[in-house]
Amino acid sequence: MAEPAKKTVRRAARKAEPVAEKIDQAVETLQDEAKAKTRVARRRAVTVADKAAVKLADAGDQTETHVDRARDALADVGERISERLSRVADRARETAGELPARMAGGVEGVSDRLALASDRLRGSQVSEIASDLRVKVQRNPGLFVAGAAAAGFFVARLLGGRGGRRG
Repeated sequence: MAEPAKKTVRRAARKAEPVAEKIDQAVETLQDEAKAKTRVARRRAVTVADKAAVKLADAGDQTETHVDRARDALADVGERISERLSRVADRARETAGELPARMAGGVEGVSDRLALASDRLRGSQVSEIASDLRVKVQRNPGLFVAGAAAAGFFVARLLGGRGGRRG
């Protein structure tokens, strides 16, 4: 390379050095700012995670409280149903004495089953009854569908009276 060209290159390099230093300083500054912002973001993320954990724990406590209340309510309902079943069984036994022998045996059988259901309801937890019922439905779904249809028909007859169809 010729001497004048070398001088031009050296001059350009000397002029570029302050620019390169400024660029290096800018890169370092940007890196420091990025690190600082990352630390702030991490702290905020931890704070958000802590708040979420507290809210989740509160929600769990509230859910537990609701479940306990529902369990208590179901136990109360179960006790009331048990009492009513016992009364129906007692009335059925009383009525059985007034019926012909063939019908009395059937009514007594029903009243015995009602009394047994009442005792079982009184002596069991709601979860046990639900579990037993679930197993029985899985073993014999057709019987439960037929029973539900019969119960629906019976309730419809009770609510609808004996009159003909409306329309």
